[in-house]
Amino acid sequence: MATLVDNPIVSMDAVEKIIAKHSEPEWLATERRAALRSYEGHEWPTNRTEEWRYSDLKRFKIDGLDLVDGPKDDSVSDRIKMRMEDSDAEGIMVIKGNKTVHAEANLADAGVIFCDLRTAVNEHSELVQKHLFST
Repeated sequence: MATLVDNPIVSMDAVEKIIAKHSEPEWLATERRAALRSYEGHEWPTNRTEEWRYSDLKRFKIDGLDLVDGPKDDSVSDRIKMRMEDSDAEGIMVIKGNKTVHAEANLADAGVIFCDLRTAVNEHSELVQKHLFST
């Protein structure tokens, strides 16, 4: 049976690099390591696995999976801009290549913190820790 450890980007070394690169707090580093151990403990699903029975897994490959440092540019496509203009959402965030390239919200007066997860971990760590892995 195939396992989920065929790509070096999905490894403890890669997880440690992410933790160090972003100076993540120890509580988040612990969660990342635990998630990788859980991931490594599972076999690759097949169409005989009940939860995956109706999924075409032949097209899903992890080889070639890689992390990116950022987008090639910070532009927002016309298609996304059109959707943003038509949206009645209270906040809009566009993340491209692991970087927030656009964020707008009028929620601060209501006490809402609107930011990407990495910013939230850095600026509001206690709130993220309290809620991120809760049910």
